Formats: sequence, structure tokens, C-alpha cells
Amino acid sequence: MNEPLKAPTADGGVLLAPPGGELPARMAQARRRFSEMDFAVAGLPAAELRALARAELAERTGLSPEGPWILTGHQAELHHPGVWFKVPAIAALAEAVGGSAIHVVTDLDTLKDASLAVPEVLPDGELAVRHAAFTDLGALTGGRCPAQLPPPSAEQLERIVARVRQCLPQRGLFDRWADAAGRGRAESPTLAHWIAASSHAVTNSLGVRVADAFFAELIRGQAFARFAAHILLDHATLFRLRAETLADYRRAHGLKGRSRPVADLIERDGALEVPLWLYRPDGPRERLFARSRGATVVLETPSGPVATLPSDPRRATQEVHALIEAGLLLAPRALTLTMFLRSFLGDLFVHGIGGAIYDEVGDELARRWLGWQPPAYITATATLRLDLPTRPATPADLSRARWDLHHARHNPQLYAAGDDDWATRRLLERRRALLAQLEAEARHSPERAQAFVHLHDVDAELCRHYRDGLDALRARIGQVEHDLHHNVQARSREYFFVYQSAERLEGLIDQARRWAAGADVPAVSGPCREGRR
Repeated sequence: MNEPLKAPTADGGVLLAPPGGELPARMAQARRRFSEMDFAVAGLPAAELRALARAELAERTGLSPEGPWILTGHQAELHHPGVWFKVPAIAALAEAVGGSAIHVVTDLDTLKDASLAVPEVLPDGELAVRHAAFTDLGALTGGRCPAQLPPPSAEQLERIVARVRQCLPQRGLFDRWADAAGRGRAESPTLAHWIAASSHAVTNSLGVRVADAFFAELIRGQAFARFAAHILLDHATLFRLRAETLADYRRAHGLKGRSRPVADLIERDGALEVPLWLYRPDGPRERLFARSRGATVVLETPSGPVATLPSDPRRATQEVHALIEAGLLLAPRALTLTMFLRSFLGDLFVHGIGGAIYDEVGDELARRWLGWQPPAYITATATLRLDLPTRPATPADLSRARWDLHHARHNPQLYAAGDDDWATRRLLERRRALLAQLEAEARHSPERAQAFVHLHDVDAELCRHYRDGLDALRARIGQVEHDLHHNVQARSREYFFVYQSAERLEGLIDQARRWAAGADVPAVSGPCREGRR
């Protein structure tokens, strides 16, 4: 079982795995692995499908299909530095091996958030996290993806810029991003294109050269149609092998839920869910199901039928391509998405922490289903924090505060010992008598059990006498919890990468280049800045 990779905890730290010295062996393994592609995809030899997919992407991007392609991919989001760091990593590696770096925008995933988080330090030292929407919030509940949504309106972008400039006096490269976002708003056909173009402009200004590719465009090619047809025609085998692979992984890692590291597919009225989402034109995402019927495969969603595919792989591929040309979007889910990218487009693929976890399952699924595994992936992430004030509170402080309250409730005599109030003295005398009785009575006797009941009643009465003291202890717990939450927000590594300065981002770029050149970059390195106190 592989030791799980973790994001660096120190500010300025990077994770690059494997070490730089092992990269030539990874490239050699990749060349060898692709020379061993002896399986077919919907009737087409896998090597031919790979050549077709690369030719289609080369035509879209203008890249040469001959040199090594170093790929990464992520959802269309305003990325934090850890996600963004994959882009300098692929650029550095591509430069080192004489190839091309390609960032695949997986714009067929629904949005996790439709707003930009902006931290603000208030005059009293409190930290508030504001949010500025970059698309209509209905996009989240409507289940649409960034490939279907328009760029933000001029008013939305103005609100984002005003909010950040109000809240962050020191905002790094945000103004550079805002200029690019304003220019790109009118030029971008979708929200995904706008997000990618505005972020790419900042990255490019730092000397990092990467080509963007959009999965909503890749699915329009014949290569993806062939891959999707293979999934649909072989849906029963894939359904079974995916379930078995996930079950084995969960058992090996002690996972109990049915959604980790990816969710199970389900059966519905005899139809089997396939690992493809379906979007109708301007419609929300739907689960896609397949069922064999004679010599055909019937496709359907919970809202109704979609199509019937012939069993002949060539004709099925044509039917799938026609569906996509007619406006249906077929979006591969996590495991099949990276299986396509790693098997048929890239030479090496760079994951973040999350992708590195779920693609352990993806590799094993490819081995069982295709009889072949894509080359091993690389993992890259980084941690950069903003210079936000923190509080001197720790989890140990919270444990101590909770223990103090627990101790006070069960030992009120310690807090009442100096009180000369007559009622208090009577309660304390009663308590001492009950303790003496407990010592005298036989264990498990009814008399001893009754004495325990009376002792709890006396303690409860003493606690009522000292309610103010207990309330102070509760307030202390609340304050420590508040301070810990403040620190979580202040130390978050999730804020938009353009809030960082050029100097700090260039520090990450330099580490990626040294790694790609063969140097061993420690998992935790760079300047440490844990926040102002």
C-alpha cells in the first residue's frame, strides 16, 4: 500500500513526486509503456487511437504531436496556489525534455463554487471572508458546467474587483489579473474560457509557457467518440470491474463509505450507470445509463431515452459522434477522464493530491479492463499563505478549556470551598456525608447506587450556585473555538493564487525548474510565513 501524499504544511513548501533524479526513468517507462499498447478500443488498435487523439489536439493547439506532451488538468476554477503549481511543474518538465506543456481545462464538471473568496481584516482584528460572485448562483443548483455558462457580466466583474481592492490592501498580482479578466470577458465564449484566459495571462507574465485545451472541445473529435463508444458497448464489463476495483481499494485502505475515493455507479431498473455524465443543450447534468437490448445498447437518463447504439463499434462511434455534434455533451467522470488523457494524449501526467489518490484506482481499473496501464503519474502541489493575522490559540488550548468545564461540573466542591454562605456549607456537608457513605456501602448495592443519585443532585445544586463561574468556562471554550476558526481562515492555502506577489510565485516556479532539471527539491522548502500575531 502506498504511503498517502500530503500537501506541505509550511508556507512556501512544495511537493514534487517523484524526486527530480527519477524523471528520466519515468520518461523511459512512458516510452516503453506506450510501445506495449496491444489492445483495441471499439475495434480500433489503441496505438492508432492515440495517434488520432494527438493529431486532433495538435490541430486545435498548433503543437507538434512529435515531441513529448506533459499534461495536467483541473476544473475551471479560480485556483489556489497548490493547484496552480501544477502548471509551472508541467512547463518546467516540458522544457527539460524538449516537449510541450498542456493544461486541460475540464470544463464539463459542475461548479463547486460560483464566487471568489476574499479575506478582510476588520479594524478590531477580526477576519471576515467575503465572497464576490463571478457567475449566477443559480448555476450551482442548476447543475450546469462552465462550458455552458457565459463569462461574468461587466457588473459582476466590477463587483469582484471592487471587493478585492476594498478588502486586500496588499493584493499581489490581482490587479494584473483584473486587467486580463476585463479584456478577456468580451473575447471568451464561455465561463471556462474566461477563467483560463485570465489566469493564463498572469502565468504567462511570469515566463511560464503552457497551452490550454478544453475538454468540451476535445469530446467533439473522433478519438473521444471512439473511447466513449467503447465505454458504452462494454458497459456491463466496465460496471463490474469498476465496482470490484473500488471494493478492493476500500478494503485495503479501510474506507467505509461508498463515495471515496470516487462514487459508486448504480443500477436503475435493470440499466447500468456508465461513467459518463450527459448534458443536454443548456440543460443540467444527468446520470447516463445503458442497457443491452438484442444487438443494440439503449442509452437513457432518469428524464428519458437518449439513443440506441448498434453493436458494431464503427457504427456506434459514428452514432456517438453524431450525438455530440447535435449538442449533447458527454462528460467522462474522474477515472475515465484521466484514463483518456493519460492513455491517448499525454506522455506524462501531473496530478495534484486528490487526483493522485483516485488514480490509484484508475490505474488498477485500466489494468483490469484494458489489460494495460498508462505510465505512472507525477504529483505536484504547493502551499502559499497570505500574511493574515492569527490568534495564539491551539487545539491543546481547546482540549484544556473543555476539560476545565468538565472538571468543574464534576468537582464543584473545589470552587465552593471558600464560600461561607450557609446554603453552600450545608450542600458541602451533605456531599462529604454521601462520599463517606459511598466508601462504606458494598459495591453494586442498591444503597450505594442511591447514594450516587443523591451525590449527582448535590453537585447539580452546587453548580447552580456557581453558574457564573461555569458560564465563564463556557465562554472560554467559545472564544478558543472562535480563535481556532479565525486561524483556519487566516492560514488557508485555498485563496486565489493571484493574491500572491510575483516574487512568491516565482519562488515556486524556480523550485519546479530545479526539480525538472534533476535536483531533489525537499517536500517542505521556501520561506515560512505563518501569519501575523
